[in-house]
Amino acid sequence: MSADDQEIRRRAESDVDPRVDLAIERTVLALERTQLAWIRTALGMLAAAVAMDKGLEVLHQDRIAAGTALVRHAHVAGLSVIAVTLLLFAGATVSYYRQGTRLVNLSGTSTQKIGWILWQSLFLIALGTVIFIALWFDKPLFPRSE
Repeated sequence: MSADDQEIRRRAESDVDPRVDLAIERTVLALERTQLAWIRTALGMLAAAVAMDKGLEVLHQDRIAAGTALVRHAHVAGLSVIAVTLLLFAGATVSYYRQGTRLVNLSGTSTQKIGWILWQSLFLIALGTVIFIALWFDKPLFPRSE
């Protein structure tokens, strides 16, 4: 590289438009808002799945006693909602990580600004997995006395 090329590169690096940095910052914030919306939606779906599982359990016991139950396990609806929630949220977390890493590389910063939301997302995936396992091996909430 010649001295002229080095001088041109030095001037170009010092004359970067600050609007580019602001645009990247706005994009990072939009990415964070989107991921936080996914977190809120996943928490709501997990709560709905647990409520559905426990609420349908009582109805299912009556259907088993009457002989009209289609399946022997009441957890089918709740577990399927949790499974779909975990799959969708895992996909959203992977997408968030990829886009966040690309933005961090684009901005040229050495620190990763996306870390704390990524940890929240991974914690929520782990929590959902624990809830799924707990419901999978759950005993009836109100055992039928015969």
